[in-house]
Amino acid sequence: MAKRTQAPVVEAQVEETEAANPEASAYGTIAEAQMADPKALAAKTVVKARYKREYLERAKAAGHKDRASRRGNGDWLQKELQAETIRKDGSFDLERYEAILDANGVEHRHLAREKASDIGRLRMSGGIMLRGRIGKSGVLLLPEGETINVLELAENGDELAQAFVNTKWFAA
Repeated sequence: MAKRTQAPVVEAQVEETEAANPEASAYGTIAEAQMADPKALAAKTVVKARYKREYLERAKAAGHKDRASRRGNGDWLQKELQAETIRKDGSFDLERYEAILDANGVEHRHLAREKASDIGRLRMSGGIMLRGRIGKSGVLLLPEGETINVLELAENGDELAQAFVNTKWFAA
């Protein structure tokens, strides 16, 4: 069915409060409650609970307790972006992230930024597009002109870079 003939998608409104989900207070957020109990009240997200659990378990196994580590797949690019875009207070630097996307030629202006969930989608979609660019070029470009060559890092024994180079993003 063509997009214009499809019925509009209506998302359920979910309040992230103790009243909506008593477990939320014990875990901090509904997302964390959902990771602990897949049958918990579903948050409005495009990330499946299975992946959230995997990310959380991977972060715990690595000894990471920060929010950013729990919200990503732990690959080389996620770690680089985390180092570049997470401020000392733990907040996300959207302007820096957009500058990195711009430096790498990733088109992102069409993505919404009005709600907190939009920023999450921007981060996810931008990361996917950025992985494709790095897969073709082998380098991550930073706004200041610095170039990080993931292929060289992999050749020099960086395990995260080696794993990243061996993903579907790199053409064989």
